[in-house]
Amino acid sequence: MMSGRRPNERTIADGAGARIVVLQNADGTCEVVEFLELLANDRPKDFAKIQALIDRVKEIGPQNVKNTERVKPLGDGLFELKAHQIRVLWIYGATEGSKRKVVLLEGLIKKRDRHRPSDLERARKLKIAYERGTEA
Repeated sequence: MMSGRRPNERTIADGAGARIVVLQNADGTCEVVEFLELLANDRPKDFAKIQALIDRVKEIGPQNVKNTERVKPLGDGLFELKAHQIRVLWIYGATEGSKRKVVLLEGLIKKRDRHRPSDLERARKLKIAYERGTEA
């Protein structure tokens, strides 16, 4: 096992600014990847926008994205990548040298002004499970 890598994570992008990882279930499935694949098929324009944001974070790191409407803190160490109605909730993982690790927890389409409490609660449970090295 590589240093700083947990057995339930998979790298989906690696750049100069950050390594982007997703959480895998014990059976190898990944809800964030499935969400992005569904988005690519059903809403390709929205997928292109969120993928461009993920690529930007990969290249310069989330802390260097100047548009605070695109990379936004939600409290309790939880953040979101935001492209119109598309949201990907994430946390910071362990820093590897000068590179930040971004752990994508959950993807969703937000249709209201505020996040549904159940979405935030699920992301917080995933965050805690990740930090403990267990499955949610």
